[in-house]
Amino acid sequence: MRFWEVDSLRGLAIIGMVVYHFLWDLNFFGYSVGVSSILQKIVAGTFILLVGVSLTLSYSRKPKKWDYYVKRGLMIFAWGVVITVVTKLVLGQSYVRFGILHLIGLSVALGYFFLKFRRLNVLFGSLCFIVYYFIKDISSSLWYWVGFNPTFGSVDYFPLFPWFGVVLFGMFLGNTLYFGYKRQFEIVTLRVKWLEYLGKHSLIIYIIHQPILFGLMYVFSHFYS
Repeated sequence: MRFWEVDSLRGLAIIGMVVYHFLWDLNFFGYSVGVSSILQKIVAGTFILLVGVSLTLSYSRKPKKWDYYVKRGLMIFAWGVVITVVTKLVLGQSYVRFGILHLIGLSVALGYFFLKFRRLNVLFGSLCFIVYYFIKDISSSLWYWVGFNPTFGSVDYFPLFPWFGVVLFGMFLGNTLYFGYKRQFEIVTLRVKWLEYLGKHSLIIYIIHQPILFGLMYVFSHFYS
């Protein structure tokens, strides 16, 4: 059994992500439209929060060993590496070095060690933000993935600190709202099946949507402008 509201929320985040990337592509090809970094943070934050929720649901439904989460995390991280290579070829020095898929992949592997802390994860999550406050002004070309502000620009940058803290907040919510793999609250909103579908296939949509959007925008800008 899946909790449809979790999939639906992830589906909403997918829509927000596609909208943001569509606006970003328009700007890249010279069509001046507003692109809000706030929208990017809200959408990404929702995905990252749901990573923590999903980790707790997966474990409470059927406990698994660390190697399961390592394999899952490595698969997601590998897709992040693919995005790194592609954006390096297309964007040059603004390419993605440690984006949201890199973060999610690493967080899935690391999150296993925090599953046992349950609701205490809200404290560990807060600690991630406190640590980030002290390290954010340090510049390092080797440790940028931790949260040291890099000296390069990147279109997609989500370092371990503070964003792993959002994963831990999600784990806190998962253990609170779905304790024992049972919904601990009543839902009054309507169920939307197509949002659930988007949420269930969020990874593949994330991987393919931008090449499609970028390709269509390239064709349009070169043949119809």
